[in-house]
Amino acid sequence: MLRLIDKNSNKMLELVNQVLDFAKIKAGKLNLHQDIVNPEVFFKDLCALFKPLATEKNIVISHKVSYNTLIKTDADKL
Repeated sequence: MLRLIDKNSNKMLELVNQVLDFAKIKAGKLNLHQDIVNPEVFFKDLCALFKPLATEKNIVISHKVSYNTLIKTDADKL
């Protein structure tokens, strides 16, 4: 039960932070912290994050990046 509360409170915190980021964008005050990101690793981690929920709902989730490159972006804002 505590894990569920912790998981859901973290998700709620993420949503609140996203709303605050939108307000910053609207005010022109959002600072981006760009790093070099490997898309293959990014999508692998993203799929791993959603896989338990997808499995619970009988949804198959996968990723495929067909090129080997790095991108410059703020991964936290993707």
